[in-house]
This record gives sequence, C-alpha cells and structure tokens, in this order.
Amino acid sequence: KQSSTLLSIVKKVRSFVQPYAKGQLGLLEAYTNLANSSCAGYIRSVEQPHAHAAHITAVWYVHDAWSINWGGELLVYDHEFLDAFGRKVSDGGPQRRQSDAWARELFDGTAAHSERQTLHAAISRAPVHAVSPMPNRLVIFDSRVPHSLRPPQEEDRRRLSLVFKFFDLGYDADPDFPEAFTHTLW
Repeated sequence: KQSSTLLSIVKKVRSFVQPYAKGQLGLLEAYTNLANSSCAGYIRSVEQPHAHAAHITAVWYVHDAWSINWGGELLVYDHEFLDAFGRKVSDGGPQRRQSDAWARELFDGTAAHSERQTLHAAISRAPVHAVSPMPNRLVIFDSRVPHSLRPPQEEDRRRLSLVFKFFDLGYDADPDFPEAFTHTLW
C-alpha cells in the first residue's frame, strides 16, 4: 500500500513535469527537504547535468500552512553558472566546494568585507525569482539554473518539500541552454 501511494505521487508530479520535457522523461531521484529557522539553507546550488541529458527539478511544498512573512523562499537566479562571487563554475568540483565554504563564511561573519561586497554584487545583478513555499505549490525548473533556499524566519515554522529530479533525454547538453525555464504551478 505504501509503495503504491508513493508511486501515485511520483506519477502525479511527473504528469505536471512532462509538458516541459522535450524527450523521454524518467525519475532520477526523489527526496524530502525540511528547513527551519536554524538551518543555514544553501547558496547558489548548480546541479551539473549528465553529458547526455538535462535535469528538471520539481519541488512540491507539503507543509500545512505558510505565510509570506515567514520567508523560506526558493530563489532562482540567472543561468550564467556563476558562483557566489561572480566566478564562472564549469563543474561541481573543488571550485564549487570552495565556493560553498566561502558562502558559509559570509553567513558566519568570517569572510572579508570585500568578499561580502562581491557576493552582494553578484547576486544583485542576477535576475532572481523568489518563490514563496505556499502549501501544495509545485515549482518546476531546469535543474541547471542556479538556485538557493532562504531559511524560514519564524522560529517554530518548518518548510517541508518533496523534491523530484527528472532526466530528459531530449534536451541539448549545451551549457548555455537558452531554453532554461522556471515555472510555478499552484
């Protein structure tokens, strides 16, 4: 019974994602994300697609209630593959790990003032979509697009989502991907 319920959820989400696919669509992975005010969130995640396929991410918010004043937004940036300091990131290797460490330093106050200014400049010049995690909202976007999570601001609020990563063999693996998209369904 439990596996049939999970399968029906995956099929339902896939039915919403399929119109954005250009070819064969399959589930790569699925997981849950739980964020609260004590979580650091993450910055400028850039998921690298396999050479032969693009990924499509679907985030379904499954918590019971949410107020726009509680934060917790999914922030979607431009698709220039810039790290938090405006440097080009070509893969998820050491440069990305180093960028993530620097991003943490920005939050805990150990980064140099010039690094904080560079981060602010990189993010402020990038087009951003902020998607509030309203209950039962489904957000679909090209996984290659940099994105981040803003932690909830209310101490006792938990942002719960189911995340689905699909692969689409019909997408061009070109890193410039002018067909990048972000859609919010609710």
